[in-house]
Amino acid sequence: MKNIIGHLQLIWLMKSPPALFSRLFELPWYRDMLERWCEPLLTPHASVLEVGCAGGDFSRLLAERSMKVSGIDRSAQMLKKAKQTPSSVQFKQADATQLPFPNQHFDVVLAASLINIVDSPRAVLNEMKRVCREGGTVSVLVPSSSFSNADVKRYLETTQLTGFSAAALMMWHCMGRKVNVDSLHNDFKECRMTNIATQTLLGGMIVTVSGHL
Repeated sequence: MKNIIGHLQLIWLMKSPPALFSRLFELPWYRDMLERWCEPLLTPHASVLEVGCAGGDFSRLLAERSMKVSGIDRSAQMLKKAKQTPSSVQFKQADATQLPFPNQHFDVVLAASLINIVDSPRAVLNEMKRVCREGGTVSVLVPSSSFSNADVKRYLETTQLTGFSAAALMMWHCMGRKVNVDSLHNDFKECRMTNIATQTLLGGMIVTVSGHL
């Protein structure tokens, strides 16, 4: 019954993407995944840009940890949600291929679950690189092409996730566009980033790629 209710909640929230993303951020496995991704990349007082910030939950979390944060999203609906909660984050509406910032403006530029859904991943990476300072870091997080049904079942059994939390992870598996890590690594290389590193999260279902300038 709990799993059925979780699926119904998910279906209802899918009618409102801003509400869905905020609800996802409340899930321990989702939030922990984002924190584990960014922890080695960030230092206090760093200037950070989140590309594709959705409702702004992650951007606000980073700002609460003494970072100077900006967030951009193409969706006016998402940004309306982001701006409803007071914070120091500077939110702007913009396309990821035309970031409204000068060259070499940020220490770290991040994008979670964005590169896998845009038409021109390399164009977005090049733009992220443009606004990142020399010595800075560009990093993305995406579902891995090896993200399988068996992986989800194994993870759910290990963590004993149920209800909405389990339904959300299964939705990501079924609906999320997955990325081959070697292809993404090559995109970073073609964008002339160095010290390219990969990290796997959620038992290998999610992959991050980071490059330095």
